[in-house]
Amino acid sequence: MENEPRNLNAFLDEARPDHERLRLIAEALAGPGLSGKSAEESGQLIATTASEQAALGKLLANWRALIESRLAGRLI
Repeated sequence: MENEPRNLNAFLDEARPDHERLRLIAEALAGPGLSGKSAEESGQLIATTASEQAALGKLLANWRALIESRLAGRLI
């Protein structure tokens, strides 16, 4: 979405992801567990970078328009 926004629909058509699992993964990656913000845990975690956090935030904020509406047309 961040680097090639015009290719998002083609990616979703080809990958055919389970949108609920995809959202859970995006939420987990954007969440505090991988943010590296906790001083006591930051040394033990692989942190999501600031640019990754920003991209995930945009994805989650626009989830319905970007993902659900596109994938809803494929549901049987």
